[in-house]
Amino acid sequence: MRGFSPLRTLVIVAFLVASVTTGGAQELPRGTTPRGVIYSFLTETASAEDSVNRGAFRNRLIGEFAQSDPRTFKGMLPRNAHLRIDSIPSLAGAVGDYSRAVAYVTVESGGQKENWYLYCAGDTIWRIEALRRFPSPLQRSQIRQSLQEIDTSTPTYRLLHTDLQRMLLPDDSLRAILRLNRADAEKIAVPLARGRLWNDFALRDVDFAKLEEYRELDDDIDGSDLIFYTLDRPALERLKRKVGIKRIERDPRYPDLILFVAGTLEKGSYGYINAPDPGALPPVSRNEFITLKPVADNWWFYKRIK
Repeated sequence: MRGFSPLRTLVIVAFLVASVTTGGAQELPRGTTPRGVIYSFLTETASAEDSVNRGAFRNRLIGEFAQSDPRTFKGMLPRNAHLRIDSIPSLAGAVGDYSRAVAYVTVESGGQKENWYLYCAGDTIWRIEALRRFPSPLQRSQIRQSLQEIDTSTPTYRLLHTDLQRMLLPDDSLRAILRLNRADAEKIAVPLARGRLWNDFALRDVDFAKLEEYRELDDDIDGSDLIFYTLDRPALERLKRKVGIKRIERDPRYPDLILFVAGTLEKGSYGYINAPDPGALPPVSRNEFITLKPVADNWWFYKRIK
């Protein structure tokens, strides 16, 4: 993760605040850091203010935004919204002369929090090339509508209702959920890390409170599933209901990691990675992992688009 000079950042932020106050054009110094570019985009270009001359920000757009008219971003950030730039880690896989970074931003509006992920590329100056939100604004709207329509009179639909509610939580809250249930997650991760014959387990359709004990001579159990019957069943049931874990799986590209998949939506998902060796973690990139944030020792929160 690249470090930034606190003093230089304060100077840039002061410049940006002054620019918003005066309603001037968005002309940023060439040496503006990714933090400064992101702050300007959110508080000026994406604001609902009429007095901002957004045209000057056009040279700060690249990639997916290259053909965008900066004026079309007006109002993306709701009026009176509060934002926090959580961190700006560097991205792997710089292309050509470009360096890349992603800004993790928490946006609060109307009593709700969500996370925006803005991808930056820099050569002589830093520019914004993409924005990701998971769930997307459309998906959020659909989830809220579903929450109003779901009949919660049955256990199955109550569980679905809770799953959908979690999808709308910000990253900080989702990370906190695992921290509260970390002991159960450790009970499952430790034996799974020792086994190499399994690939994935689906948890949602299994009632672990009623699962029969594994019988050693039962020939109906596939060898790759044996470890599943030796895991702590009460812990699995709690992870399913309290954390929302749907699957536990390995990605063949990262065999030393265990993924606890919590929420899935179309081609996206979020969950938690057990990684005793942080060096084994996949690189953060625009192509797959939207975010990768620490939760506790050996545990990371992720959001992913395949």
